[in-house]
Amino acid sequence: MKTKYILLSALGAMAMTACNDEFLDRYPQTDISSEGFFNSVEDLKTYTNGFYDYIGASYDDIYTDNTGFSQNDATLKNLMKGLVRPDNIGSWSGNYSNIRNINFLIVNADRVNAEQTDIDHYVGLARMFRALQYVSLVKSWNDVPWYDRPLETDDIDELYKPRDSREFVMGKVLEDLKFAAEKIPEGTSKTRITRWSALGYLARVALYEGTYRKYHDELELQGTAEEWIRIAKEAAWTIMDEGGFSLGPNYTDLFLSTNLDNNPEIILYKDYDKDLEVRHNASSLFDYAHALSRDLMNEYLYIDPATNEAKPFNQVPGYATMNRQEVFANRDPRMRQTIAPEWFIPRNSTDSARIKVELGGYPQIKFYPLDVAHDGWGNAFNDLPMIRYAEILLIYAEACAELGELDQTVLDQTVNLIRQRAGVPALSYAQANANPDADLMDKYPNIQAAARGAALEIRRERRIELACEGFRYDDVMRWKCGQLFARPGQGMWLDHIGLIDMSGKAGRSRPADFVDTGVFFDKEHQKQWLADNGYPADYIETHGVTVYYMDDDAVFYLSEGDHGYVMVATEKDGGKGEFIEPKYYYRPLNLHDRTINPNLDETIFW
Repeated sequence: MKTKYILLSALGAMAMTACNDEFLDRYPQTDISSEGFFNSVEDLKTYTNGFYDYIGASYDDIYTDNTGFSQNDATLKNLMKGLVRPDNIGSWSGNYSNIRNINFLIVNADRVNAEQTDIDHYVGLARMFRALQYVSLVKSWNDVPWYDRPLETDDIDELYKPRDSREFVMGKVLEDLKFAAEKIPEGTSKTRITRWSALGYLARVALYEGTYRKYHDELELQGTAEEWIRIAKEAAWTIMDEGGFSLGPNYTDLFLSTNLDNNPEIILYKDYDKDLEVRHNASSLFDYAHALSRDLMNEYLYIDPATNEAKPFNQVPGYATMNRQEVFANRDPRMRQTIAPEWFIPRNSTDSARIKVELGGYPQIKFYPLDVAHDGWGNAFNDLPMIRYAEILLIYAEACAELGELDQTVLDQTVNLIRQRAGVPALSYAQANANPDADLMDKYPNIQAAARGAALEIRRERRIELACEGFRYDDVMRWKCGQLFARPGQGMWLDHIGLIDMSGKAGRSRPADFVDTGVFFDKEHQKQWLADNGYPADYIETHGVTVYYMDDDAVFYLSEGDHGYVMVATEKDGGKGEFIEPKYYYRPLNLHDRTINPNLDETIFW
C-alpha cells in the first residue's frame, strides 16, 4: 500500500495571491510565526509539505504543434493573434507570493534545534522549490527581480528595485538546485523530493537554460551556454550511473496506473487517489475539446515489415493521402498508445468510437483511463509522472549532441534503450548523420549540433516518447522554433465528402454496410449524395449517422475543397496569426505591476 500525503489545510492558506506590493511585505497569513513554530524538524517537514502544491504534472500538450485542434483559447493563441497586451496579461504576483512563503522558511530554519544535516535537507527542499518558481518567471519575462528573503515594510529599495538580469537570476537558480541535489538525501519515496528528483530538476532546468542561451542569439549569452548544457549532462549521468532506475516494461502502464510506486522508471510522480478525492481531468481527454495533430502523427516512424528497418513516415509511398485507418499500419507502437487507433473502444462502450471530425480525427488516449470508475468530469485518479527515467536518458543524449560528444555508445545508452522498450529498431549514428530526415531539417533549420542527423532524431525521440506530458511548448521555445506554432493545424485526410467510416468497423460487431459519419456541404448536398451513391433517403436517420455540414457555421474545412486534410475554420486565410521573432518568446509585464513599481522596465522587445 502506498503512503498517502495529506497537506494540512492551514498551510494551504500560505499560497496567497495579491494585486500589489503587499505580497512582498507581510508574513504568510496563518497563525504561524517564526518564534512560535520553527522549533523542530517536524515543523520544517510540515511547512515544506505545502510547497508540493507549487509543482504539478501534465497530461496534455494543448496549444502546441502536438495539438492540431482545440476549442479553447490560451495565451499563445491570443499572442499570435495580437491580442496579448500589458493591460490583459497575467501577473507574476502568484509566483512571488510562493517565493515569499519559501523564503520565510529559509531565513528561519536555523531556529530549529536539530542536526544540521536535517535542517539542510529541508532548506534544500525550499531552495529547490524557490528555484522552480524563478525558472517559471524567467521563461515568461526573462529579467525578473530576485529576492532571497521575505521583505519588511521598510525595505523600500528592495520593494521598488528594477529587474535583475536573467544571467544573475539563473545563476542564483543554479546555486539553489545544486544545494538541493547535495543536501537532500537519496531516499526511496517517489512522491516526495529525494536527491534523485532534485538532480532530475537540475538536469531539466540546465538543459533548458543552456539550449535557450545557445539558440537565442538575441540575448547574447551564447558564450555561457556550454556550461549549462554540461551541468545537465553531468546531472543526468549521475542519475543513470548511481540512481538504480530503469525503463519499465510497458509504456502504457506509465500513464494509466493508479499506483506508480513500484515502477522502476518513476523518479517522481503526482499521487492521485479516488478515496481521498484527489483527482484530475484526464477522463475527458478522448473527445472533449482537443485532439492531436497530423504533424505529430507523421513523426512516428514507419517500421518496414519486410526488413524490420525504421524510416520516416514521409518516405512511405502514398503517406500523404492515407486515411485514418491506413496511417496506423506498421508504425512505432507508441502511436497506438498515444493516438486512438482505428478500433478504439472508449469507456462505457462495447463498440469502436465514432471519431469526431471537428477535432481533426486523432484523439489523444495517452493518460485516458478506460476503467469506468474514472468516468465523469474531473474524476480521473490515475497517477501522473513528473520525472521519469526516459526523460533523463533523453536529456543526456541531447546534451551530448549539443556538446559535440554524441556517438553510437551514447545512443545505445539512451535513445536505443527507449526504442527497445517501445519495439522500434535501434538508431544508427552513422546512418542518421548520412541521411538527415528532410522533414526534421525543415522543422529545425537552425540546429547547431555537429552530428546533425542524429541530433534531429533525438529531437524526434523526445517528441514521441514525451508526447502529451507537457514538454513540447518549452522544447520548441528553447530551440527558437516558435514558427512551428504558427503553422495551420491539420487533421486526417478525407478522400471524399459523403458517408465516411470513422470507427474502423473491420473486426467489430457492426453490419458490413454500416457507415457512422457523414460530411456534406449542406442538407441538399446530403440528399443528392445519398441518391447518387445508392443509399436510401432515410439512411442517416435509421443508422444514427453523425452528420457534419461544411456551411458557414462549420468549425472545419477540407484543404482541397471537396477532399483533403481537415483544417481549423478559424485559421483559414491567416486566421491563426503570426509568431513574431524574437518578441513572442517573451511576455509583456502586467501593467498594474509596472504601475506599482515604476522602476520595472518593460520586457525586452515589447
